[in-house]
Amino acid sequence: MTLRVGGFVSDLDDAKLRSLLDSAEKALLPSWEAKTGTGSVLKGKFFFSVHADLTQRSADSTTTFEATATALVRYKDFAAQQGTIFYTVRRLVKLDGNRKTPFYPIAGGYKLSSGGRYEMQIYCFLPRNAEPRLARLHIDSDVKAVEFPLGETRDIDSRYDLKQFSLQVARRTETVSAGLHLYITGPGDEDKPHSDILIPVSFRGSLFLTVVRIAVIGIGTSGPGMIAANAAGKLNFGIALLMLFLGLLAGAGTVFASLKKP
Repeated sequence: MTLRVGGFVSDLDDAKLRSLLDSAEKALLPSWEAKTGTGSVLKGKFFFSVHADLTQRSADSTTTFEATATALVRYKDFAAQQGTIFYTVRRLVKLDGNRKTPFYPIAGGYKLSSGGRYEMQIYCFLPRNAEPRLARLHIDSDVKAVEFPLGETRDIDSRYDLKQFSLQVARRTETVSAGLHLYITGPGDEDKPHSDILIPVSFRGSLFLTVVRIAVIGIGTSGPGMIAANAAGKLNFGIALLMLFLGLLAGAGTVFASLKKP
């Protein structure tokens, strides 16, 4: 099962959220039920539909992210002695000189272009109740074509940290689909990856490069035939045009066949 979160919950208060549910929905909430001979048994559901419009309580802001993290560390699963580091992708921009063009996720992933250079900004937050210790934020990809020119690791050494990673794929004709893997190691000397997320991303192929490649193949294919026909005294405008057309057709077939390869 894949769950997609549209935003963080603003005004995070258990009682207020429960008040939005009707009686049938409240009965579905997880709870412990005492059973004779077996002890307490967990009943209810963790996922179910509700009638209330909860989108009005959704917000994608630093404040709501910090409030969510602060609420979670009240529970033992998130209350590590060294502190639990939370992080979120704040934005992704395309770098073009001094201009930064923002890109927004579509259906849970990003659609970019090959040949461009991008910057991903990640906000790291350590709620109070623990002393900050050095940890590291990492990024990598399951596809080698994705490059990180300025490195794949950033130190996290404060409660509030904004980290930036540059990423790019060299200009190419085919579209590259990949996953960006973010994870943390530490705090301290602990090097086991944890708190990882995977972000789908695709880099669209270059139309200009595709046209150039087709033209090069077409000219290279038709050229020898034109030279031979001219040497035999049989080359005219119509034949030259036909040979060029067939060459371009062969070039298109070659290029598009290569695009279908995994």
